[in-house]
Amino acid sequence: MRYSLQNSVDLVKDLQSGDERAFEYLFNSLYDDLTYFILGFCNDVQTAEDIVQATFIRLWEKKESISFHTSLKSYMYSACYNQFVDHFRKNKNITSVAIDLYQEILVSEDENQEHREAMQQKLKNAINTLPDKCKEIVILHKLKGYKYQEIAEMLNISKKTVENQLWKAYKILRSFINSKD
Repeated sequence: MRYSLQNSVDLVKDLQSGDERAFEYLFNSLYDDLTYFILGFCNDVQTAEDIVQATFIRLWEKKESISFHTSLKSYMYSACYNQFVDHFRKNKNITSVAIDLYQEILVSEDENQEHREAMQQKLKNAINTLPDKCKEIVILHKLKGYKYQEIAEMLNISKKTVENQLWKAYKILRSFINSKD
């Protein structure tokens, strides 16, 4: 069957019924344009590709229940934008936890030198309590300055795994630092 984005009734129907050819047509027709669209927001090709791919995966997973009130093309642009917003909301939390931790422990100008040194020692102790993978990623990212993608490539893991491990580490560090001992 020959599909068209301008007249997408058959495409939508086949997509909702699980026709892989319809999905493939939609993917091939929109992937580059959607990636370029998201790239305009995040300025990172890998992140833009991840967001667009996640949007297509989500579309496929929910294909039976999705109703299209606009054109399929408009729907995909909106879905990608929403995926972008969700992605950066999640990463904003990771970033704000890291910023809070550094402000609280390492950068506090109002605290005296003794207190700052005690907090730095507490942070070192907290880092030593982390699971090995978390500890390695925290050291590579915060102490050695590597970016998520660089860490992922060095450790042969996904960028998402790096993000998850950092989130886990920040959560552990925050509770350790905030404990009374």
